[in-house]
Amino acid sequence: MSTTLELFWNLSSSKKKERLDATARLVTILHKFQTEFTPVEISDGEGTSDSDQADTLDVLNAQDVSYSIRRLIRGLASPRESSRLGFAVALTAVR
Repeated sequence: MSTTLELFWNLSSSKKKERLDATARLVTILHKFQTEFTPVEISDGEGTSDSDQADTLDVLNAQDVSYSIRRLIRGLASPRESSRLGFAVALTAVR
């Protein structure tokens, strides 16, 4: 996560170019992590709870990808407009 943490500050920048550059770099880095990651096979359970779904995010994605998705979702509730914009754009690009 040390390579992605610094990008979250730039996603909150009031400057549009900085937010877009941070988004592009974040997507590139996360794509690299995800392509190098080998998902763990999960068994089919009868009932799935919210915690099971959260665990599935960790099982199917690299650690940095899971962390980033959670952080981007939480960032959507930021009181700063520039943060909400940057995090929304990045989350859309990561999808």
